[in-house]
Amino acid sequence: MQDAAIERLAKIITDKPDSGGARRRKPLYGIHIGLAEGWFTLFLLATVVYSTIWCVQAVGWVQHLNILSLTTALGLIGGLIAAKQRRLPRLALHAIAVIVGLLLAFWQTAGADYAGNTVAFMSGLRLWFHIAISGGASNDDSIFLLFITCAGYL
Repeated sequence: MQDAAIERLAKIITDKPDSGGARRRKPLYGIHIGLAEGWFTLFLLATVVYSTIWCVQAVGWVQHLNILSLTTALGLIGGLIAAKQRRLPRLALHAIAVIVGLLLAFWQTAGADYAGNTVAFMSGLRLWFHIAISGGASNDDSIFLLFITCAGYL
């Protein structure tokens, strides 16, 4: 009984080619705008992710939390594109996503807290890291903003 249920589920999940001679239309310019999982799944994912982001923004732990909305949207769009592409290997794609996320979060945080001065933000990061290694505590809110922006993107 259990094997029959597993086989039936496997038949439902697997992608079957069209039978009956129906041809699929080629997408315009090689771009297929559609999700096999359905658009509602993407909507549910965005709802779950943004509920966390909006809660962090509502609490207002630090200033400039408004950058989370854009960064999270870029992360969702980038993740969708990365999941649907077939050209790059997954490990390379994950590495690229992490690097892009870190750079985007760094740029957004430097723009919000340091008026775009990336050198000053890098020196603030270096000072925070030195204080953290020596066992001290820092009151620099930009570090939290950087970490939460990275998490929102990823």
